[in-house]
Amino acid sequence: MAVESSTTSGSGVDLNSFVAAALTTTVTMAKDAAASNAVALMQQLNTVNTNLMETKFELAQVVNNDGDKTRAVIASLAERLPTARELDLERQLGVAQAANRETTLMGAVRQGNVDVVNNINVNQQQQQQQQVISSLTGQLQQLLAEQRVTQGILNIGGGSVSGNSQTAANTRVS
Repeated sequence: MAVESSTTSGSGVDLNSFVAAALTTTVTMAKDAAASNAVALMQQLNTVNTNLMETKFELAQVVNNDGDKTRAVIASLAERLPTARELDLERQLGVAQAANRETTLMGAVRQGNVDVVNNINVNQQQQQQQQVISSLTGQLQQLLAEQRVTQGILNIGGGSVSGNSQTAANTRVS
């Protein structure tokens, strides 16, 4: 048994050293794999950080450019937009123009009233004149008719002319 134990103990040492060597190799390989993975992760993290910084820089440029463009648009709009003073002046101008139109319209209405009154007066005068003329014409015609009836004699010039005198002969016309 002693021999066996030495053999067993010798093989036990070999087994222990074999297990120890295998464990050392496994641990070394795991350690190398972990280091390799850590290096790969660090490289990937550096790539992500670089991409992140580049994106951040590009985004800052876009925001800056967009801000510049926005400020330019606002400035151009501000140049086109009227100021409060200009708006007040435009309002005052509109009020003055409306008052001017109202004054012009009222003047035209007054003138129209005068024209209408004048036209009415002229028409009344014309009617009155026509009535007076008609009345006078009627009276003249009546006088003429009466004259013809009452005076049936018509003087026709005749006879001899001696010197400056002329005698008329009365002739009755029926």
